[in-house]
Amino acid sequence: MKGFELQFVFPTDQDWQDYIQCQPGVNIFHHPGWMDLLKECYGFGAFIMILRDSGDSICVGLPIMEVNHIFRKQRWVSLPFSDHCAPLSSNPAAVVSLLELLTSFDERPAFPSIEIRWNVFGRDISPDFVLHTLRLDRDFDTVNQGIHHSHSRNVRIARANGIQITHGVGKEELSAFYDLHLQTRHRQGVPIQPRRYFDLLDEILLQQGLGFISLAWRDSTCVAGAVFLHWKDTLTYKYGASTELGLSARANHLLFWDAIRWGCENGYSLLDFGRTDCDNEGLRLFKGRWGAVEVPLYYSTISSQPQQNTSIHKLKNIAQSVIKRSPPWVCRLSGEFLYRFFG
Repeated sequence: MKGFELQFVFPTDQDWQDYIQCQPGVNIFHHPGWMDLLKECYGFGAFIMILRDSGDSICVGLPIMEVNHIFRKQRWVSLPFSDHCAPLSSNPAAVVSLLELLTSFDERPAFPSIEIRWNVFGRDISPDFVLHTLRLDRDFDTVNQGIHHSHSRNVRIARANGIQITHGVGKEELSAFYDLHLQTRHRQGVPIQPRRYFDLLDEILLQQGLGFISLAWRDSTCVAGAVFLHWKDTLTYKYGASTELGLSARANHLLFWDAIRWGCENGYSLLDFGRTDCDNEGLRLFKGRWGAVEVPLYYSTISSQPQQNTSIHKLKNIAQSVIKRSPPWVCRLSGEFLYRFFG
């Protein structure tokens, strides 16, 4: 690690907070509040691995959370429940030194495996997921022209169906979205995040001006919703939910169209649609037709031991089968106990 000094600091470290304020590519997953949310809800340890140069300036930093559970060996993840989290750097040589250091850690007995949700090694391999991002402009009409005609038609259909969009960060909006989210997860056979998670999301991020809940209404019925987080130049789509009525009324189309407009009018330069499974062609097409650019999304793992995820996959398959055939409270209860293991 020639020329650099390794340090471990808390996400609240003032030097780190000052550093990330001016780094390109920073997004909500680099914000200390995001790590605080995961720490408070799931009990993960949180720290930043940084390298400083001879002038004591930060050259590179990587947010890390220590994840422990019974189904896998201890892991360092950057970051769990996050679509992507690239190291932040102002010095390419420091990035190389950081990766060499992480690789050397793996040679130590019983050291945790390390997962970085970015292709830090630049390897030309099959992607784990794909990522869609849309460039925004203060002139919304410019962005609107790039939206596929089928999506524009569905926006008009949603309006004709009487769909109205509201934004908020209050308890009523949170409860409305959670109810929708529970319906959606139950329909999909997927455990829902603990209710405490959404309470903390509201307290730590939304109430601090780092996001909002967008809801689609038909008359007095909430038929679709989404959680958008934002920081610096990026608006990030994080969670979505809808009823069958919302899907047929094209409420999701109007919801995303409204979010794009909001992002443009509020000065954001990028809308991050989040990761998508490579084999989910329908969702890839939906995101791409907003004018978003699709790129491969790679995760990098540093471990001398082969990753054994068999138990996790079996648990997910069992949970899906049980949840679909059970009342909604099973979906909620399974999330309370199991969701932290899926990060």
